[in-house]
Amino acid sequence: MPPAARRPLLRVAALLLGLGMAAACGAEGVSSDPEPVVCAAGQIDGDLLVVNHASSPVFTAVEQFERRYGVVVEEQSYDSDEELLSRISAEADPVDLILMEESLAYVMGRDGLLLTLDSLAVPGRSNLIPRFDPARWRYPVEVGDGFLWVPYLWGTVGVGVNVNLATPEIEPTWELIFDLDRAWVYAGRISLMEDPRQALAAALLYLGHSPNTASPQQVAEAADLVAATRALLTRFDSTDYARRLVDGSVDVAHGRSDVFFEVIPEDSTDFDYVIPREGAVIWVDVMAAPITARSPCTAHSFIDFILEPRISAGMSNASRLASPNREALDYINPLLTRNPVIYPPPETMNALVRLELDGELERLYSDEFLRVTSF
Repeated sequence: MPPAARRPLLRVAALLLGLGMAAACGAEGVSSDPEPVVCAAGQIDGDLLVVNHASSPVFTAVEQFERRYGVVVEEQSYDSDEELLSRISAEADPVDLILMEESLAYVMGRDGLLLTLDSLAVPGRSNLIPRFDPARWRYPVEVGDGFLWVPYLWGTVGVGVNVNLATPEIEPTWELIFDLDRAWVYAGRISLMEDPRQALAAALLYLGHSPNTASPQQVAEAADLVAATRALLTRFDSTDYARRLVDGSVDVAHGRSDVFFEVIPEDSTDFDYVIPREGAVIWVDVMAAPITARSPCTAHSFIDFILEPRISAGMSNASRLASPNREALDYINPLLTRNPVIYPPPETMNALVRLELDGELERLYSDEFLRVTSF
């Protein structure tokens, strides 16, 4: 799964605030509603061009899809969110399907760059765990009975730790970063993500607040905690935190589970990734079709194909990440389903939160983060 270089989260935050794509938006930074398309389940209307981040897991069943439907699937990659946005907004090439982080999909949906998907053409949606059902999600525009994207992998944002320096053992808690009486033993060897929403979400969870709070007082309290923690940090880091943990540059690192899983060897006894008991943020990778798709119905069929239990399980097994597909569980490697940081137990799942993506929240969090980090 993607190495840390994949995640330019500070730039994603800027895009969420409307920078760079403002010209594509109407009032309040929201475009007119994307036009829906009407497709039948399994309908094919041409070959498929799929774009995925260069460092993301490769689909393992493309040839199977090609054989079943008699089409050609071309796979291309993009290196940065800005590059992808430029390609899609400029209609530079006939992309049919995009795989990306939900935060980027939100930006593209807000700016009118995504099709509203036809729910009837994606019957496999019923295989999803209810909390991952796209019909239940909040979108930046009105989508009626449809949806803008469909999840296919998910994970958490927690803490990577050098096990050898744990005293006396690792406890899954945000205290590793924010309890100054405890975290001082790691002073100068702690990193916190350089992303307003993620950094403040961690602090809010430690303080017992929602990472989606709109309370200026609570967000300011979290920002003040980040400011107090700065004396213990070696850096704010959203790019190299996992690599720096493994090479010994830091002992405690805040970051995404997939990035840690990519860098930490499976059999490592030196490093561990934990989900804090106070709660954590969920990240979600999704599939979406741009408004310029030449084969939108084939895109629907491909999305539905990925939601088939065995295909979805293959994605999870290949990436060592969790699938949002409940029907896939019987086909996923038991070493994954029994791993509590990939498939958390119910009590941990209940403490996991998806960030609400909203321009006003982004401004509030970004302003407070900059207040305490710009000196």
